[in-house]
Amino acid sequence: MNPVIEILRVLGALMVLTHHYTFKLSSDLADHWFSLHFFHNGVDLFFVITGYLFAPFLLNDKKLHALTFLKRRFFRLYPLYLLSLLIYIATVSDNTISLIMILEHLFLLQALPYHSLSEVSIISTVYWTLAVEFQFYLLVVVLQLLYKHVTIKHKILFLFLLSMVGYLVSAYCLYQPQTEDWFMWQIQLPALLIEFFFGVVIYKYYVDIKNKWQLAVFFLVNCAFLIALYIHFPKAASQTLTVRPSDLFNILSAFAYAGLMASFLAYQALMKNSYPATKKIVISLGGLSYAVYLFHAMTIRWVWLRPDTLTNEMWAALALCITLVIAWGINRFVEIPCRDYGRR
Repeated sequence: MNPVIEILRVLGALMVLTHHYTFKLSSDLADHWFSLHFFHNGVDLFFVITGYLFAPFLLNDKKLHALTFLKRRFFRLYPLYLLSLLIYIATVSDNTISLIMILEHLFLLQALPYHSLSEVSIISTVYWTLAVEFQFYLLVVVLQLLYKHVTIKHKILFLFLLSMVGYLVSAYCLYQPQTEDWFMWQIQLPALLIEFFFGVVIYKYYVDIKNKWQLAVFFLVNCAFLIALYIHFPKAASQTLTVRPSDLFNILSAFAYAGLMASFLAYQALMKNSYPATKKIVISLGGLSYAVYLFHAMTIRWVWLRPDTLTNEMWAALALCITLVIAWGINRFVEIPCRDYGRR
Protein backbone atom coordinates (compact mmCIF):
# COMPACT_ATOMS: atom_id res chain seq x y z
CA MET A 1 0.00 0.00 0.00
CA ASN A 2 1.22 3.46 -0.88
CA PRO A 3 1.15 5.85 2.11
CA VAL A 4 0.50 8.85 -0.15
CA ILE A 5 -2.63 7.21 -1.54
CA GLU A 6 -3.77 6.14 1.92
CA ILE A 7 -3.45 9.61 3.43
CA LEU A 8 -5.29 11.08 0.45
CA ARG A 9 -8.07 8.55 0.99
CA VAL A 10 -8.40 9.68 4.59
CA LEU A 11 -8.37 13.29 3.47
CA GLY A 12 -11.08 12.65 0.87
CA ALA A 13 -13.33 10.89 3.39
CA LEU A 14 -12.93 13.67 5.96
CA MET A 15 -13.61 16.30 3.30
CA VAL A 16 -16.93 14.69 2.38
CA LEU A 17 -17.74 14.30 6.09
CA THR A 18 -17.04 18.01 6.64
CA HIS A 19 -19.35 18.90 3.76
CA HIS A 20 -22.23 16.82 5.16
CA TYR A 21 -21.74 17.83 8.78
CA THR A 22 -21.75 21.52 7.84
CA PHE A 23 -25.47 21.10 7.08
CA LYS A 24 -25.97 20.24 10.77
CA LEU A 25 -24.30 23.31 12.27
CA SER A 26 -26.45 25.97 13.89
CA SER A 27 -27.93 28.30 11.27
CA ASP A 28 -25.58 31.23 11.95
CA LEU A 29 -22.47 29.06 11.77
CA ALA A 30 -23.78 27.16 8.77
CA ASP A 31 -24.20 30.42 6.88
CA HIS A 32 -20.84 31.75 8.05
CA TRP A 33 -19.02 28.56 7.09
CA PHE A 34 -20.94 27.90 3.88
CA SER A 35 -17.62 27.65 2.04
CA LEU A 36 -16.93 24.40 3.89
CA HIS A 37 -19.28 22.79 1.40
CA PHE A 38 -16.38 23.21 -1.01
CA PHE A 39 -15.09 19.97 0.46
CA HIS A 40 -17.87 18.05 -1.26
CA ASN A 41 -15.21 17.64 -3.94
CA GLY A 42 -13.44 15.07 -1.81
CA VAL A 43 -15.50 12.84 -4.11
CA ASP A 44 -13.51 14.15 -7.08
CA LEU A 45 -10.28 13.39 -5.23
CA PHE A 46 -11.46 9.78 -4.85
CA PHE A 47 -12.06 9.52 -8.61
CA VAL A 48 -8.53 10.80 -9.32
CA ILE A 49 -7.12 8.24 -6.87
CA THR A 50 -9.06 5.44 -8.56
CA GLY A 51 -7.75 6.50 -11.96
CA TYR A 52 -4.20 6.40 -10.60
CA LEU A 53 -4.64 2.98 -8.99
CA PHE A 54 -6.07 1.34 -12.09
CA ALA A 55 -3.81 3.07 -14.61
CA PRO A 56 -1.46 0.02 -14.67
CA PHE A 57 -4.34 -2.08 -16.03
CA LEU A 58 -5.47 0.58 -18.49
CA LEU A 59 -1.93 1.00 -19.79
CA ASN A 60 -1.20 -2.75 -19.71
CA ASP A 61 1.61 -2.41 -17.18
CA LYS A 62 -0.21 -5.17 -15.30
CA LYS A 63 -2.03 -8.12 -16.76
CA LEU A 64 -5.74 -8.16 -16.08
CA HIS A 65 -7.76 -11.33 -15.78
CA ALA A 66 -11.29 -9.99 -16.04
CA LEU A 67 -13.05 -12.36 -13.65
CA THR A 68 -10.30 -12.18 -11.04
CA PHE A 69 -10.20 -8.41 -11.28
CA LEU A 70 -13.97 -8.02 -10.91
CA LYS A 71 -14.06 -10.53 -8.05
CA ARG A 72 -11.43 -8.57 -6.14
CA ARG A 73 -13.19 -5.27 -6.70
CA PHE A 74 -16.53 -6.78 -5.69
CA PHE A 75 -15.24 -8.12 -2.38
CA ARG A 76 -13.27 -4.94 -1.76
CA LEU A 77 -16.29 -2.63 -1.98
CA TYR A 78 -19.63 -4.41 -2.11
CA PRO A 79 -19.82 -6.24 1.27
CA LEU A 80 -19.26 -3.02 3.21
CA TYR A 81 -21.67 -1.18 0.93
CA LEU A 82 -24.30 -3.88 1.48
CA LEU A 83 -23.80 -3.79 5.25
CA SER A 84 -24.18 -0.01 5.35
CA LEU A 85 -27.24 -0.18 3.08
CA LEU A 86 -29.00 -2.69 5.34
CA ILE A 87 -28.17 -0.69 8.46
CA TYR A 88 -29.37 2.54 6.84
CA ILE A 89 -32.66 0.95 5.84
CA ALA A 90 -33.16 -0.60 9.29
CA THR A 91 -32.27 2.44 11.38
CA VAL A 92 -32.61 5.78 9.67
CA SER A 93 -34.83 5.43 6.61
CA ASP A 94 -38.50 6.32 6.43
CA ASN A 95 -41.50 4.64 4.86
CA THR A 96 -41.03 6.28 1.47
CA ILE A 97 -38.50 3.67 0.36
CA SER A 98 -40.12 1.19 -1.98
CA LEU A 99 -39.02 -2.33 -2.79
CA ILE A 100 -38.00 -1.12 -6.26
CA MET A 101 -35.69 1.49 -4.74
CA ILE A 102 -34.09 -1.11 -2.49
CA LEU A 103 -33.51 -3.44 -5.45
CA GLU A 104 -32.02 -0.59 -7.46
CA HIS A 105 -29.65 0.15 -4.59
CA LEU A 106 -28.67 -3.51 -4.39
CA PHE A 107 -27.66 -3.43 -8.06
CA LEU A 108 -26.21 0.12 -7.86
CA LEU A 109 -28.80 1.49 -10.27
CA GLN A 110 -30.16 4.18 -7.94
CA ALA A 111 -28.35 7.07 -9.64
CA LEU A 112 -29.21 6.49 -13.29
CA PRO A 113 -30.32 9.64 -15.15
CA TYR A 114 -34.05 8.85 -15.07
CA HIS A 115 -34.07 9.25 -11.28
CA SER A 116 -34.71 12.45 -9.34
CA LEU A 117 -32.29 13.97 -6.84
CA SER A 118 -34.50 12.93 -3.93
CA GLU A 119 -34.47 9.32 -5.11
CA VAL A 120 -30.69 9.29 -5.43
CA SER A 121 -30.18 10.52 -1.87
CA ILE A 122 -33.18 8.95 -0.17
CA ILE A 123 -30.96 6.45 1.70
CA SER A 124 -27.49 7.98 1.50
CA THR A 125 -25.98 10.88 -0.40
CA VAL A 126 -22.70 9.03 -1.09
CA TYR A 127 -23.94 5.86 -2.76
CA TRP A 128 -24.07 7.38 -6.25
CA THR A 129 -20.27 7.53 -6.26
CA LEU A 130 -20.00 3.77 -5.80
CA ALA A 131 -22.11 3.24 -8.91
CA VAL A 132 -19.65 5.42 -10.84
CA GLU A 133 -16.71 3.46 -9.41
CA PHE A 134 -18.15 0.10 -10.47
CA GLN A 135 -18.92 1.45 -13.94
CA PHE A 136 -15.29 2.54 -14.21
CA TYR A 137 -14.09 -0.96 -13.26
CA LEU A 138 -16.17 -2.41 -16.10
CA LEU A 139 -14.70 0.17 -18.46
CA VAL A 140 -11.17 -0.83 -17.39
CA VAL A 141 -11.91 -4.45 -18.35
CA VAL A 142 -13.43 -3.48 -21.70
CA LEU A 143 -10.65 -1.08 -22.66
CA GLN A 144 -7.86 -3.48 -21.81
CA LEU A 145 -9.48 -6.13 -23.96
CA LEU A 146 -9.96 -3.68 -26.85
CA TYR A 147 -6.51 -2.13 -27.11
CA LYS A 148 -4.00 -4.69 -25.95
CA HIS A 149 -1.55 -4.02 -28.76
CA VAL A 150 -1.85 -0.22 -28.89
CA THR A 151 1.10 1.92 -27.75
CA ILE A 152 0.86 3.63 -24.37
CA LYS A 153 0.78 7.11 -25.91
CA HIS A 154 -2.12 6.12 -28.13
CA LYS A 155 -3.93 4.55 -25.17
CA ILE A 156 -3.62 7.79 -23.22
CA LEU A 157 -4.76 9.79 -26.23
CA PHE A 158 -7.76 7.52 -26.76
CA LEU A 159 -8.75 7.74 -23.10
CA PHE A 160 -8.40 11.53 -23.22
CA LEU A 161 -10.62 11.80 -26.30
CA LEU A 162 -13.19 9.42 -24.79
CA SER A 163 -13.18 11.46 -21.56
CA MET A 164 -13.54 14.79 -23.33
CA VAL A 165 -16.40 13.59 -25.53
CA GLY A 166 -18.20 12.19 -22.49
CA TYR A 167 -17.72 15.39 -20.52
CA LEU A 168 -18.66 17.82 -23.31
CA VAL A 169 -21.77 15.90 -24.33
CA SER A 170 -22.94 15.46 -20.72
CA ALA A 171 -22.22 19.00 -19.60
CA TYR A 172 -23.09 21.12 -22.61
CA CYS A 173 -25.82 19.32 -24.53
CA LEU A 174 -29.03 20.85 -23.17
CA TYR A 175 -27.01 22.96 -20.73
CA GLN A 176 -29.46 23.81 -17.91
CA PRO A 177 -27.57 23.88 -14.59
CA GLN A 178 -30.67 24.74 -12.57
CA THR A 179 -32.54 21.58 -13.56
CA GLU A 180 -32.50 18.10 -12.07
CA ASP A 181 -32.28 16.41 -15.45
CA TRP A 182 -29.04 18.22 -16.25
CA PHE A 183 -27.58 17.62 -12.79
CA MET A 184 -28.31 13.89 -12.97
CA TRP A 185 -26.19 13.65 -16.12
CA GLN A 186 -23.29 15.28 -14.26
CA ILE A 187 -23.05 12.37 -11.81
CA GLN A 188 -22.70 9.70 -14.50
CA LEU A 189 -19.42 8.13 -15.59
CA PRO A 190 -19.27 9.86 -19.01
CA ALA A 191 -19.26 13.29 -17.33
CA LEU A 192 -16.71 12.21 -14.71
CA LEU A 193 -14.36 10.01 -16.72
CA ILE A 194 -12.01 12.95 -17.24
CA GLU A 195 -11.33 12.94 -13.47
CA PHE A 196 -10.23 9.30 -13.61
CA PHE A 197 -8.12 10.23 -16.63
CA PHE A 198 -6.22 12.79 -14.52
CA GLY A 199 -5.20 9.93 -12.22
CA VAL A 200 -3.96 7.89 -15.18
CA VAL A 201 -1.82 10.81 -16.35
CA ILE A 202 -0.35 11.25 -12.85
CA TYR A 203 0.56 7.54 -12.74
CA LYS A 204 2.45 7.84 -16.02
CA TYR A 205 4.18 11.21 -15.64
CA TYR A 206 4.72 12.15 -11.96
CA VAL A 207 8.21 10.63 -12.15
CA ASP A 208 9.18 13.46 -14.52
CA ILE A 209 9.31 15.80 -11.52
CA LYS A 210 12.97 15.13 -10.77
CA ASN A 211 14.18 17.79 -8.33
CA LYS A 212 12.95 19.59 -5.25
CA TRP A 213 12.73 23.01 -6.91
CA GLN A 214 10.41 21.70 -9.61
CA LEU A 215 8.45 19.92 -6.93
CA ALA A 216 8.09 23.03 -4.75
CA VAL A 217 6.90 25.19 -7.65
CA PHE A 218 4.47 22.51 -8.84
CA PHE A 219 3.08 22.07 -5.32
CA LEU A 220 2.65 25.81 -4.69
CA VAL A 221 0.93 26.39 -8.03
CA ASN A 222 -1.60 23.66 -7.31
CA CYS A 223 -2.19 24.95 -3.78
CA ALA A 224 -2.84 28.44 -5.18
CA PHE A 225 -5.23 26.95 -7.72
CA LEU A 226 -7.18 25.14 -5.00
CA ILE A 227 -7.36 28.28 -2.86
CA ALA A 228 -8.72 30.20 -5.85
CA LEU A 229 -11.38 27.52 -6.34
CA TYR A 230 -12.27 27.68 -2.64
CA ILE A 231 -12.75 31.45 -2.87
CA HIS A 232 -14.85 31.10 -6.01
CA PHE A 233 -16.97 28.26 -4.63
CA PRO A 234 -19.90 30.28 -3.14
CA LYS A 235 -20.50 31.97 -6.49
CA ALA A 236 -20.27 28.66 -8.39
CA ALA A 237 -22.66 26.95 -5.96
CA SER A 238 -25.20 29.77 -6.29
CA GLN A 239 -25.57 29.09 -10.01
CA THR A 240 -26.56 25.43 -9.79
CA LEU A 241 -29.20 23.28 -8.15
CA THR A 242 -27.12 21.92 -5.26
CA VAL A 243 -23.97 22.86 -3.35
CA ARG A 244 -22.10 20.55 -5.73
CA PRO A 245 -21.62 22.90 -8.71
CA SER A 246 -20.71 20.06 -11.10
CA ASP A 247 -19.77 21.18 -14.60
CA LEU A 248 -16.30 22.75 -14.94
CA PHE A 249 -15.83 23.57 -11.25
CA ASN A 250 -15.52 19.95 -10.17
CA ILE A 251 -13.34 19.07 -13.15
CA LEU A 252 -10.95 21.87 -12.16
CA SER A 253 -11.03 20.65 -8.55
CA ALA A 254 -10.05 17.17 -9.71
CA PHE A 255 -7.29 18.69 -11.84
CA ALA A 256 -5.87 20.55 -8.82
CA TYR A 257 -6.06 17.46 -6.62
CA ALA A 258 -4.27 15.47 -9.31
CA GLY A 259 -1.50 18.07 -9.24
CA LEU A 260 -1.19 17.83 -5.47
CA MET A 261 -1.15 14.04 -5.65
CA ALA A 262 1.63 14.20 -8.24
CA SER A 263 3.59 16.48 -5.89
CA PHE A 264 3.25 14.07 -2.97
CA LEU A 265 4.15 11.03 -5.09
CA ALA A 266 7.18 12.80 -6.54
CA TYR A 267 8.30 13.86 -3.05
CA GLN A 268 7.92 10.28 -1.85
CA ALA A 269 10.05 9.08 -4.78
CA LEU A 270 12.76 11.65 -4.02
CA MET A 271 12.82 10.79 -0.30
CA LYS A 272 12.66 7.03 -0.98
CA ASN A 273 12.09 5.04 2.21
CA SER A 274 12.20 7.81 4.79
CA TYR A 275 9.84 7.92 7.80
CA PRO A 276 8.90 4.19 8.02
CA ALA A 277 7.01 4.66 11.33
CA THR A 278 4.89 7.43 9.81
CA LYS A 279 4.09 5.24 6.82
CA LYS A 280 2.73 2.52 9.09
CA ILE A 281 0.43 4.96 10.88
CA VAL A 282 -0.76 6.51 7.62
CA ILE A 283 -1.55 3.11 6.09
CA SER A 284 -3.53 2.16 9.20
CA LEU A 285 -5.55 5.37 8.96
CA GLY A 286 -6.11 4.81 5.26
CA GLY A 287 -7.82 1.54 6.10
CA LEU A 288 -10.57 3.49 7.88
CA SER A 289 -11.39 5.80 5.00
CA TYR A 290 -13.96 3.66 3.18
CA ALA A 291 -15.96 2.90 6.32
CA VAL A 292 -15.83 6.58 7.37
CA TYR A 293 -17.09 7.52 3.92
CA LEU A 294 -20.01 5.08 4.06
CA PHE A 295 -21.12 5.49 7.67
CA HIS A 296 -20.55 9.14 8.61
CA ALA A 297 -23.92 10.39 7.35
CA MET A 298 -25.73 7.57 9.13
CA THR A 299 -23.98 8.35 12.40
CA ILE A 300 -25.03 11.97 12.48
CA ARG A 301 -28.63 10.94 11.82
CA TRP A 302 -28.45 8.65 14.84
CA VAL A 303 -27.19 11.32 17.23
CA TRP A 304 -29.66 13.87 15.85
CA LEU A 305 -32.51 11.95 17.43
CA ARG A 306 -31.90 14.15 20.52
CA PRO A 307 -30.77 17.45 19.00
CA ASP A 308 -31.84 19.66 21.91
CA THR A 309 -29.65 18.13 24.61
CA LEU A 310 -26.35 19.43 23.17
CA THR A 311 -25.34 22.14 20.74
CA ASN A 312 -25.28 21.27 17.05
CA GLU A 313 -21.51 21.54 17.00
CA MET A 314 -21.14 19.15 19.96
CA TRP A 315 -23.41 16.62 18.26
CA ALA A 316 -21.32 16.87 15.10
CA ALA A 317 -18.12 16.28 17.08
CA LEU A 318 -19.72 13.30 18.83
CA ALA A 319 -20.88 11.90 15.49
CA LEU A 320 -17.30 12.15 14.18
CA CYS A 321 -15.95 10.22 17.18
CA ILE A 322 -18.60 7.52 16.83
CA THR A 323 -17.91 7.27 13.09
CA LEU A 324 -14.19 6.68 13.71
CA VAL A 325 -14.94 3.94 16.26
CA ILE A 326 -17.41 2.25 13.91
CA ALA A 327 -14.94 2.55 11.03
CA TRP A 328 -12.19 0.87 13.06
CA GLY A 329 -14.42 -2.07 14.02
CA ILE A 330 -15.86 -2.57 10.56
CA ASN A 331 -12.45 -2.31 8.91
CA ARG A 332 -11.00 -4.91 11.26
CA PHE A 333 -13.87 -7.42 11.34
CA VAL A 334 -15.62 -6.98 7.98
CA GLU A 335 -13.61 -5.05 5.41
CA ILE A 336 -10.23 -6.76 5.79
CA PRO A 337 -11.62 -10.34 5.89
CA CYS A 338 -13.77 -9.67 2.79
CA ARG A 339 -10.85 -8.09 0.96
CA ASP A 340 -8.59 -11.02 1.80
CA TYR A 341 -11.26 -13.48 0.66
CA GLY A 342 -11.51 -11.68 -2.67
CA ARG A 343 -7.76 -12.08 -3.18
CA ARG A 344 -7.82 -15.87 -2.91
